[in-house]
Amino acid sequence: MIEVRAPDHADLQAQFSVAYVEAVAAAAGFFVQIADRGMDKDGVDATVMRRGPMGVTQSPRLDLQIKSQGCGELTEDPFPHVLKIKGYDDLRATSYQVPRILVIVLVPQAISEWVVHSE
Repeated sequence: MIEVRAPDHADLQAQFSVAYVEAVAAAAGFFVQIADRGMDKDGVDATVMRRGPMGVTQSPRLDLQIKSQGCGELTEDPFPHVLKIKGYDDLRATSYQVPRILVIVLVPQAISEWVVHSE
C-alpha cells in the first residue's frame, strides 16, 4: 500500500515564496527563471531579468536567493532572519558576474491566510 502524506508546511511555504516573487517581478515588467538543482547548490534560487535596454544597462539580470519566513506580529525593523554561513558567504561575494540579493517573503503562519482576494 502506498502511503499518501500531506505536503510539508515548510515545502508549501517555500513554493509560495517563489510564486510570490514571480508575481511581483511580472507586475514590474520582469521575467523570472527558476534555477535548476545545479544553481541551487550555488545559492541561487531564481534569476530576475528584463529583455532589452533599461537605462544604461542592456538586458539586466539579478540572481536571487529566496527564503520564506512565517511571521506573527512584527516587532523589529529590520526584522531578524537567521542565515547559514554558506548562504551569507554566497551573497556577499563580489566576484560574481551577476549581482545577488536575498529576498525574504514573510507569510502568515496559517496557510489559509496566504492568499486573500475579492472581486
